[in-house]
Amino acid sequence: MYLRSGNTAAAIHTLKRALTQDPDHAQAHAMLAQCLLLDKRLHAAELEARIALSADPEMPLALYALGHISIARRRFAQAREHFEQLIALEPDDPTNHRALAQLEQLEGDPAAALAHLERARAADPEDATVLSDLADLACAQGDLSLARRHAEAALELAPGDADSLISMGKVLLREGSLEEAHHLVVSVLQVNPSHGGAIGLLAQIKARQSPVLGLWWRWNTWMHSLGDGRSIGVLLAGFFVYAVLSLATSDLGLQKTSELVDILWLLLVVYTWVGPVLFMRMIKKELGEVELSRDF
Repeated sequence: MYLRSGNTAAAIHTLKRALTQDPDHAQAHAMLAQCLLLDKRLHAAELEARIALSADPEMPLALYALGHISIARRRFAQAREHFEQLIALEPDDPTNHRALAQLEQLEGDPAAALAHLERARAADPEDATVLSDLADLACAQGDLSLARRHAEAALELAPGDADSLISMGKVLLREGSLEEAHHLVVSVLQVNPSHGGAIGLLAQIKARQSPVLGLWWRWNTWMHSLGDGRSIGVLLAGFFVYAVLSLATSDLGLQKTSELVDILWLLLVVYTWVGPVLFMRMIKKELGEVELSRDF
C-alpha cells in the first residue's frame, strides 16, 4: 500500500520494524532492498539484497533488486547476469523480460529490447505494464502511431495504472497536446507525488513550453529517436558542414561571414551543452517541490 502511494519512507519503516521481530526473514530483506533502491540508497539496498540471497541464493526479488542496483551504478554486465539468472529461474514472468529490455535500451539496442518485450507480452498478454513499455519504446523511436495503440491498449486493461497514463502522456507530448499530457501527469501525481516517471514527464512538458529549452527539447527528442549510430552521424555531418562553410567563406575573403559562422556554431555547441544542465535543474526543482503531508 505504501509503495503504491509513493510513501517509501513508511514502507521502509514498516519493514525495519518487521525485521526487528524476525531478523532472518529473507523476503523482508529483499522487499527492504527494493524500497531502499526506490529511495536511491544504493549501498543499503545492495546490503539488504545480499542478506536475502545469503539465506536464499535463488530469491527472485533479491536478484531483481540487485539487477536494478547494478543499472543505477552503470554496471551493465552485472545487471545482465542478475536478469539472465532471473529469466532462467522464472522464464514465464514478464517482469524479468521487462527488466532485461530496459537494460537493452540503455545499452542502445532497441531491437533486442523489443524482442524481450514481445516475450513478456507472450507470457502475459493482459499485462498492462508490458504494453506501456512497448508504447515507450515506440515513442522513443518516433513511431507515434504504434506508441498510441500500445498506450491505449494498456489503458483499456488498466485505466488507472500510473505507467500506462505516463506512456499516453509521452505520446500526447510528442503529438503536441501539452494540456492533455499535463492533465495525465497531474492525475498520477495526485495519487503518487513522488512518481519518477510523472515528475520527469512534467519537466519535459515545461521544457517544451519554455522559450529557452523548447528548441533543445525538440532537438534532443529527434536525436534520441535516431538511435546512437545515426545520431553520431548527424553530429559528424553537422561539424563537416560547419567546417566547409567556415573555410569556404574565409578563402573567399568573406571574413565577417566566416566569423559569423564560427559564432553561430559556438552558440549551438554551448546551447546543446547547457540544455541538459538546465533540464536536470528543472527536474530537481520538481522533485524538491514534492512533499508529502504529515497525515499521508
